[in-house]
Amino acid sequence: MADNVSAVSYSARLLDSGNLVLFQGDSGSGGGVWQSFDHPTNTLLPNMKLGLDRTTGLERFLTSWKSRDDPSTGEYSFQLEQKEFPQFILFKGSSRVWRIPTWLKPQRTAKAEDMACPKINGTVVNNLLVDELGSLKMVTWVGKWAEFYSVPGDQCVYGRGGANGYCNSNNGQDFECTCLPGYKPRSAEEWNLWDASGGCIKKRKELSMCGIGEGFVKVANTKIPDTPKAHVWMSLSVHECKDECLRNCSCLVYMSQAEGGARAICITWYENLIDVRRCMRRFPDEGIDLYVRVDAVELAQRMQSRRLKRKKVAVVVTSVVLTSLLFIILVGEYSFRLEPNELPQVILLGSTQAWRIPEWSKGPMIAKAENMASSLFNGTQVNNCDEVYASYNWINASKLSTMFVDELGSLKMVTWVGKWVEFYSVQCVAYGQCGAYGYCNSTMGKISSVRAFLDTSPGRQRSGTCMRDASDGCIKKHEELSMCGNGEGFVKVVNAKIPDTSKACVWMGVSVHECKDECLRKCSCLAGLHQSSRMRR
Repeated sequence: MADNVSAVSYSARLLDSGNLVLFQGDSGSGGGVWQSFDHPTNTLLPNMKLGLDRTTGLERFLTSWKSRDDPSTGEYSFQLEQKEFPQFILFKGSSRVWRIPTWLKPQRTAKAEDMACPKINGTVVNNLLVDELGSLKMVTWVGKWAEFYSVPGDQCVYGRGGANGYCNSNNGQDFECTCLPGYKPRSAEEWNLWDASGGCIKKRKELSMCGIGEGFVKVANTKIPDTPKAHVWMSLSVHECKDECLRNCSCLVYMSQAEGGARAICITWYENLIDVRRCMRRFPDEGIDLYVRVDAVELAQRMQSRRLKRKKVAVVVTSVVLTSLLFIILVGEYSFRLEPNELPQVILLGSTQAWRIPEWSKGPMIAKAENMASSLFNGTQVNNCDEVYASYNWINASKLSTMFVDELGSLKMVTWVGKWVEFYSVQCVAYGQCGAYGYCNSTMGKISSVRAFLDTSPGRQRSGTCMRDASDGCIKKHEELSMCGNGEGFVKVVNAKIPDTSKACVWMGVSVHECKDECLRKCSCLAGLHQSSRMRR
């Protein structure tokens, strides 16, 4: 009895794409049973795929040659790492050398999750290869293979800044590594030697970042960090993404990237960040903004620092001393400058405050000045996120007029009429002339007190007022009575200059009654005013 054995023939064909395909049958008309594109070596050709075929379990990745002349398997490989957030990794053995985050939105299909990198563009052919020295190169054919892209291309290799470190190759001659906001070098000595491999640790380990005033600090234009423990949230808005991270105390960082609509992709990280770097200059638009969780102290410090940077505090004028013999100009002891409080004001300073102009008395953040001599000049006052300043111009432009601080500490306005003539002075000039809770009225030629603060009986009167020296100020008439929920109220003082605002609070968008209630509700509030859209306390 003889077995019937049917002979099966195969044929191979090298396609124009460079793919060597094994067909069943001599004619090559049958389906391909094997192809070289499924088993790449060191080169990714156009239309070749890298990644995992989930149906067959076939994984495609690149491996370097052992040497330039030896095509056996080398020590470098370039492969897709299968995680919730897939990314390509250039390995040296099992160690990571370079990382390419791939999908801001993971694309999962029934068959494959892959990347088709090089393309044929007309007659131009681009290939991607891993060389024997561990460089990932993109080359193009121009009569010969010419390299036009290669990584790693700078010192910011994988994990250069260590855990929670940040690498910026655009730092010029400075050390490229810093720590993320809220972190400090684990070893200051190693960082001084430009060794950041130890990474960074929290500045204040004793402070919790769970529901006690923590927040986020933005790190702009970065490469997406490595994702050992990250979660991708689909269709969350920017605010929902932030809230999701804030709600989970183990969430350390988040990012949100819109897809063109109102919803966005949200990624949250829960372990130390690795391989955080600023995007290279040649790819300035490929970065994303990271939001790093910091404790309340770090957040407050950074907010204060940002305010100081934005508020350009300019010294308007300083007094000078002119030596009559040598004509050398020296800086005197008086200056006239803007004090950027919550409610800005201009201060004439010597060794102590000499005079004060409350700048923003009403209106929006960009307002017309109505302090000083409004009939003589126009003023502009600006207080926004970028700067705070005051400037002026004279109404009568035909006259040469100016304002200056003299060596005796007087702020003078003069005009030229063949000689400099002083034409403006200020009443109640001395800062704090009437002391605490005192009230200066230059039209009456006397010093009085704010009601309820000066007891005229000799036994309660502070020293000096009979000698027209009120610098000691005033005290409460009835110190034994509380002003906290015991029937207290307010008495109006009309047409007054705004008091010093060094310790004042500005409330936006409150009504007159809300303004009064806010001050009444807080027992430490001593006075309030309401004007236009503002309340000061």
